[in-house]
Amino acid sequence: MANSIAVFMIGRSSENAACLLPALDPRFDVVHFCTSTAAARQELPIALDAQPLSNPQTSLGSNAKRGAAPRKPTAIFVGAGFDREDYEGFRRDVGEVQGITWVREEKCDIEGLDNPNNWMVRDGLGRVPKPEVLIKSVSKCLKRDLLGDE
Repeated sequence: MANSIAVFMIGRSSENAACLLPALDPRFDVVHFCTSTAAARQELPIALDAQPLSNPQTSLGSNAKRGAAPRKPTAIFVGAGFDREDYEGFRRDVGEVQGITWVREEKCDIEGLDNPNNWMVRDGLGRVPKPEVLIKSVSKCLKRDLLGDE
């Protein structure tokens, strides 16, 4: 993990993330995951300063196990469950940080959304794509934007 790309991930479902994170390419280390705009706006600046989060929204991500020595993200991934306005708001909040790459998953990156079998219902969220569908799209976006793979 030391040579992997440290990613701060913002997505809608912690349940989906619990399936997604271990399935990602080992070249990516999701150091922190949060599910709401408010949490991302609060936690992102702290993570970018490589400071421990005292009360994070979720315990997902490798920094949860690092205690007082969190790994600083070098990429920020924003899932398709957040609209363009949220994405631009995150970027404004953070400003231009040297060494940070932004990755934006769009709905068009997610294959099979027209298939009803690729959806499930999550409490509090309604209908969301199944984890196996998101694993493919998130992997594709990370490889495309961070490794230059198609």
